[in-house]
Amino acid sequence: MRVLPLLLILFGGCGYQLGFTPIADAHSVAVPMLDNLTDRVQLEFRLTDAIRREILTRTSLKILPSDQADLLLTGTLSQFTQNVQAEDRADQPLLTTALVRAEFRLVDLRNGRVWRHSAQRLELAEIDFELDTTVSDASDQAFRSMAERVILLLDAGWNDPEEP
Repeated sequence: MRVLPLLLILFGGCGYQLGFTPIADAHSVAVPMLDNLTDRVQLEFRLTDAIRREILTRTSLKILPSDQADLLLTGTLSQFTQNVQAEDRADQPLLTTALVRAEFRLVDLRNGRVWRHSAQRLELAEIDFELDTTVSDASDQAFRSMAERVILLLDAGWNDPEEP
């Protein structure tokens, strides 16, 4: 029983938290479809879906329409690049990278406060065709990682609010 207080002391100052504390004591968030400035169609659907799934599974926030929510999370996907880094002898991809860059804006709909955050994520994914892994799995992994970052930002990690 003495281990738990020791762990709390050791990890308490390292950025680790037990549980989720929503920013601005919010209970709900609206997450409309992200804007997509890339030349790749439908990426905004995949990233928006990944963010919504992370919110539902890792936070206490409810996703509601913007006219009912405490917070509004919007975003713009500004860059998506995916490259095969290594191939096998049959020219099948073994390693691919996916770069995702997006900017997010969080508005507290109760008082008009605005937070902004730019996020960039470079993900490496190994492709193993024996496990039915595909090149698109690398982009899915990058979107999941970006969604995890957004959850950290919703957990009171945003920059100081801007003036409305």
